[in-house]
Amino acid sequence: MENQNVDKTLQSETNRLLNEMDSESKAYKPPMGFGFIKPWLLKTVWLFKAFNQRIHALEQERR
Repeated sequence: MENQNVDKTLQSETNRLLNEMDSESKAYKPPMGFGFIKPWLLKTVWLFKAFNQRIHALEQERR
């Protein structure tokens, strides 16, 4: 039961970040500096980790 709640939280957070990154990319203006890279990179890494965790959970269910 707890695993399902974690999955739902993970899924909703992933969806929120994807929507946020989508809206940010639409409003994108080339920056004067590189301060924008770190937050974008952190979100991207987080999404890859979440995706990896989700794939792993699905593989465990199939076994």
